[in-house]
Amino acid sequence: KFPFKFHVDHSVNGVIPLEVYRLTNEDKYLKMGMKRVEDQWSKTTPDGITRQARYWVDDIYMIAAIQSAAFRVTGDQKYLDRAALTIATYLKKLQKEKAALKETLKERQKALKDQAETLKKFETKKGRLLKELQSLDQDLTRLKQEEVFLVREGSAELAREEALNEEKERLEAEVQSLTKEFEDVLRQEKILRARTQGLKEESLKAEKAFKEKNLLL
Repeated sequence: KFPFKFHVDHSVNGVIPLEVYRLTNEDKYLKMGMKRVEDQWSKTTPDGITRQARYWVDDIYMIAAIQSAAFRVTGDQKYLDRAALTIATYLKKLQKEKAALKETLKERQKALKDQAETLKKFETKKGRLLKELQSLDQDLTRLKQEEVFLVREGSAELAREEALNEEKERLEAEVQSLTKEFEDVLRQEKILRARTQGLKEESLKAEKAFKEKNLLL
């Protein structure tokens, strides 16, 4: 038995009986191998090559191998033409994919650079907010100390106490506003870092794919 499925991995096995036929001249091997050859071209793409094409680089060798083997035993030019057309079609297609991968890699690298600039701005803003919060916290601590002192003095300076309370309320409101702004910055920074990590992973995949295509071509 010589099981068959319409797939390049099955068709390439037809090389074996064709080679055996070349050595033995027994027709049963020729018939067995040529059936794989013709079955492979029973379904074709608009480009004229077999629908078994997956545009994996090893397909070039497998498809061309069996069609070339058919040419060797029959001398029929059409089998050699099939092999040549397959190779030319694959090279054209894979070269386009290589160019597309290169562009994708460039886009990912640019996006990573932009994200890095944005994160840098957020880091600067975060540092500024932290300094302002520390300064306000010091001012509030000072006001609380003065407030305690006035209470101990029996509220002798009521007007000053009211002014201090107003300043305290203003500072507390400003602290609250800055705290909210700081929390927003931290949230946005977290989102940006997650996106940056995703872009790095995509960039690595694109770079790996590009290198693989470059090595194969």
